[in-house]
Amino acid sequence: MLNTKDYNALSLAQPTNFKGMLNSGELLWGTGCRIPHPEAARVVAATPYHFCFLDAEHAPLNATLLVSLIRTIQYHSNGSMVPFVRIPRCSPELYNYALGAGAGGVVMPHVQNAKQAEELVRLCRFPPLGDRSFPPAALIGEQQNQTPEGKTTYDVWDEHAAIICQIEDLEGLENIDEICRVPGVDGLFVGTGDLRMCLELSHGSLDGDEPVFLSALRKIRDAAKANNLPIMGFGISPSGVELRREMGWNAFIIHGDIDAICTSAVQSLQTYNDAACGAGANGCRSAWEKNGEPVLSNLFKSPQMANLESQVKAIIAQQLKVPVDEVTTSANLKNGLATGDLRRSQLLTALRERFDIYITDEDMDEFTTTQDVIDYVGTKLWWSTSVPELFHLNHYTWHTLATMTVSPPTLPDDVLFSRLLKIATQRDSKIIVNDCSLGTQFSYRQILDGTVKLKEKLQALLDRSTLDSPGGFYIALLAPNGYEFIIGVLAVLAIGGVVVPIPTGALPAEASHILQQCDAQYLLATSELASLATQIKDEVKIPSLIIKSNKDADNNLLPVASYTLDPALAVSEETPSILFFTSGTTGPPKGVLHARRTINKYARQDEAPEPNDELCIIPRGAFWSIYFTKLFQMLLTGIRVEVHNFGRNYNLIWEKLREQTATKIVLSPTFWYGMMTYFQKHVSVELPQDVVGEYVKGAQHLRDACATGAMLSGRIKEFWREMRGGRPLKEQYGSTETQEISVCDTELGSVEDDLGTPLPNVIMKLSEGDKGEVLVKTPSLFLGYLNSPNATAKRLDPEGFFKTGDLAILQDGRYIFKGRANMDLFKFYTYKVPRGKVEAALTALPYVAEGYIMPVADPQCDTRTAALVRFHKNDNDIDDKRVDLQAIRNDLATNMGLPAYQLPTVLRVLGEHESVPRTWSDKTAMMKAVHMFFPLDSEDRICGEETEVLDVSDFMKMQTAKLWELSGMR
Repeated sequence: MLNTKDYNALSLAQPTNFKGMLNSGELLWGTGCRIPHPEAARVVAATPYHFCFLDAEHAPLNATLLVSLIRTIQYHSNGSMVPFVRIPRCSPELYNYALGAGAGGVVMPHVQNAKQAEELVRLCRFPPLGDRSFPPAALIGEQQNQTPEGKTTYDVWDEHAAIICQIEDLEGLENIDEICRVPGVDGLFVGTGDLRMCLELSHGSLDGDEPVFLSALRKIRDAAKANNLPIMGFGISPSGVELRREMGWNAFIIHGDIDAICTSAVQSLQTYNDAACGAGANGCRSAWEKNGEPVLSNLFKSPQMANLESQVKAIIAQQLKVPVDEVTTSANLKNGLATGDLRRSQLLTALRERFDIYITDEDMDEFTTTQDVIDYVGTKLWWSTSVPELFHLNHYTWHTLATMTVSPPTLPDDVLFSRLLKIATQRDSKIIVNDCSLGTQFSYRQILDGTVKLKEKLQALLDRSTLDSPGGFYIALLAPNGYEFIIGVLAVLAIGGVVVPIPTGALPAEASHILQQCDAQYLLATSELASLATQIKDEVKIPSLIIKSNKDADNNLLPVASYTLDPALAVSEETPSILFFTSGTTGPPKGVLHARRTINKYARQDEAPEPNDELCIIPRGAFWSIYFTKLFQMLLTGIRVEVHNFGRNYNLIWEKLREQTATKIVLSPTFWYGMMTYFQKHVSVELPQDVVGEYVKGAQHLRDACATGAMLSGRIKEFWREMRGGRPLKEQYGSTETQEISVCDTELGSVEDDLGTPLPNVIMKLSEGDKGEVLVKTPSLFLGYLNSPNATAKRLDPEGFFKTGDLAILQDGRYIFKGRANMDLFKFYTYKVPRGKVEAALTALPYVAEGYIMPVADPQCDTRTAALVRFHKNDNDIDDKRVDLQAIRNDLATNMGLPAYQLPTVLRVLGEHESVPRTWSDKTAMMKAVHMFFPLDSEDRICGEETEVLDVSDFMKMQTAKLWELSGMR
């Protein structure tokens, strides 16, 4: 090991050549003196470390105290320990004091660019490289001023003192090459704690194996290597030294006065307690508990615990010569590893060598199961960084320590998580979700594991004041349907937050608007959407966290029985919990806030009996409320789910049905229409009849085929009734505000617009008794529109019923849909079109003398925006016949700023003698005008030679960079 004294100056009043030590390539070990007193420094100086780290950034060190600590370490170690000082940029005067006192090196934290590095060099170097001032009386007398022949004391100071830049910010990482090239910079200090926070990795951790973190370390290493600079930092654990060495580090701070005092206290207490009580369970427990509580609540949370179970299993499998999947945590090792068995000694050797721990043959006698080995190795690994002297405690003591100190994972004791644990207990490791879009599968155990880990991360990241306000803080979730989405929702609900599903296709500016509307505290995202998350953060300042996928998750899963439910974490049914965004009428989407009861109700529904062959198909678009609620309904009732990225590719849905495995699916009427037309145009005419029969059988295999979002046309109903052998599609009536209201599930195949039977606990009535607007109260009725109390009040009547805006009549006890109460708002696909706004823009065009916007039913897209116009007679453009549907769309988009979903897709020009019908109050007779000018043929297609119709089959696949072009809902 390097001898520090070989690098001493000729006088201890001058700095030791720390620069030379760092450049020697030898390993340097450092301690820290954090107790701000010379007596502490005197004790630390007696320890056998190469250097001592003094931290003026985080400790209250004034100039006088700092000089005293430096000189105490230098003189009391007799030159065998180099004082090394961290000084913040805001205290530039301390650099001259520290160097003048004999510090062998200084480091400036948070160096972000070359300019700041140059500032550090100027503070620490004498002219001409810097502007450090001559320190009068720093060296007194001939002895203190001794220098090598041909050298001045200024040469010694400049050549010995190491000037170090600390890299711990994204800016510093980005500018690392220019920082390293600054003349006078002698090395780098990597602040992994702050760097990991800036990289949005787990706060409070100093190490990890995340690709982005390792990439950052490599970038620093490569820049340092290119400029011949050494790297130093904190040693996290013995197991991590090898990786740091690969990253170019050769100087490590591995010890400190405060930690040493605490460790010594634990060691002494355990040693004397064992001597007095024996090293059994009672003695161990009394020593390691205080007031009945475990002293070490985070025993197995250190980085070296990662994948411990899999490592131990692999070693045991190798020695027993069995497949690793046969080595379970409860596997009995007594028969396979009997005393005297060669494999027993080989396992003992393998464990010693792999984990570098002390383990005896007597310890092996205590191992009954694989879990016993994991407990023993895990506990010793944790202590190896703290109390190496305790390695010789026997196995029984270690096992007791492990049992005492591991805190069980907790979830709220409410109906949601109680049901989740109940089903997880029954189904355990059986696959519940098959994400076909990513090729991954996962079980309830994996969902619980991911939920608890993410919950604990969020609890560590958020302020206590935030966590103490259930329902008062919002966490945005940028994820498609799948593992990350499920655990993201559950983790946010577990800490009492409001989860905000973000449209995964939104533009960054659109998503940032949503985040600002709800003042989101954090943005959770999947790794596949990390780039979008970064772009969103460029728009709005918000911390983010990438959720680990189940591919990256730890395979060391706790048994379901280890999870506990805590009543203190539960929230009321009325606590705000979910914020859905739905397309607005004038641009940005509006927020619809729901209480915990919206999701809790599914936990009260009957569970599917086990075993069952039910399988529900769900698209990836989880931000749509219908798919969000359907996903959790399936999970909380024990029905398997397959996630598919169908998009508007109807052939993919048909191929899935052809497999005859799916039993449940819910789609919008436009999807059912698209599948119908695809079958008619392709499947039935292009394929052999026996193959066509496979598709038909697939449709008939569905037991629960449901349509929701709008009313089905008679033609679509009839097609699917025949396709499914006389069984019609179910029609579910509801909205984002109410969720499910009723279901029409008649085997008669009625083509009437029957709203169906109200679901349990739903109250449904009409505003005028047997006719009028449909008014409802549901268990999932929303709490209100976000930041819009007036808009909320307008949608509720005095008795708290929600005004749906739909008209119906009561006929033979059935509610029959009769249209919208107000046709000024209608749906085009999933988007709401404000008729009045579009009509005002149309009539403002200079060549339009008379203009109307009318809603025309079309099962392909729900409702089309139809323009009925009369042009000015003297307009030259009209004479040249250059104004058509596309020209009007272009002018409305370019000149009037209308988004794509509001533009007309149908054009009818009024003839010279045609007029629009009016009501007695001289308003447009809308229904009559639609039937007059936009008639439909027998296949529900708009017909008429005078009418121009735009093909909208690819509209839902469109890509656009224009803000709010698709209302932010993509």
